[in-house]
Amino acid sequence: MSKGFGENNGAGTIKLINNIGLGNVKGDYVLDLMKAGTFTNDQSFAVKGNKASEGGNIMIVDAGKQATIRAKVEKAIANMRQELSAKKFQHI
Repeated sequence: MSKGFGENNGAGTIKLINNIGLGNVKGDYVLDLMKAGTFTNDQSFAVKGNKASEGGNIMIVDAGKQATIRAKVEKAIANMRQELSAKKFQHI
């Protein structure tokens, strides 16, 4: 992805709780037009490109932990895909 979390040219107040950006090309958080309403436990793999909301704080994940976290996220995504493919969904 180009951006993880972006304001899409919108201005306003944003609430972000327990999010992680995994090293997007243009930044994990590109929210410089927004104001932070709630910014809690938001983490990034990217050092460059992040633009926090006014009043927001983005923590950079320790480089030594990034590979382990990425592996866990990828495993969780694979598990979700398996669960989805194993079930048949009907449109209502």
